[in-house]
Amino acid sequence: VAPIVRRNVEIEVDGEYPELGVRSFGKGVFHKPTLTGIDLPDWQKFYRIHEGDLIFNLRKAWEGSIGVAAVGDHNRVGSHNSYITCVPKEGVATSEFLSFYFLSPKGLAQVQEGTRGSADRNRVISIGRLNQFNVPIPDYNVQLWFNRLQARVADIAQSQADNQTELDALLPATLDRAFKGEL
Repeated sequence: VAPIVRRNVEIEVDGEYPELGVRSFGKGVFHKPTLTGIDLPDWQKFYRIHEGDLIFNLRKAWEGSIGVAAVGDHNRVGSHNSYITCVPKEGVATSEFLSFYFLSPKGLAQVQEGTRGSADRNRVISIGRLNQFNVPIPDYNVQLWFNRLQARVADIAQSQADNQTELDALLPATLDRAFKGEL
């Protein structure tokens, strides 16, 4: 439902290549520093990442380093030895739903079984096994609804995080005013 896609990047000496990374434990994608062509070793290959790509970190997928590229991530690059990008078939599956599934206990168990090696950085996801993962695929419209619901949950969580600093200061400020007799 989401084949691996590699969009080769032709490295130019004077080119700039904004890199993308994926955090572990389902924490999503992040922007790495921009690399320049002159600083890249000859063996280094990059692939272009597009909005909506499902991204697996080759070495850390087993601990939930899986994410979805957003609008602001479009055209960033990922290293050939660090990331795999998958593109869901239109009308069949969405990246957001697939990411949610692979970060669930059942999905993460499949990812962990699909890795080889035993020690942290040596636990690399097998591309062959990645292509064999079984994912329950609900109706496409149900996935779209689920994605909208997840986006609303993320917005609420962000609003709470934005207000947390003020909330953390509220109790001490209130107690200070109470002890000064200002309440």
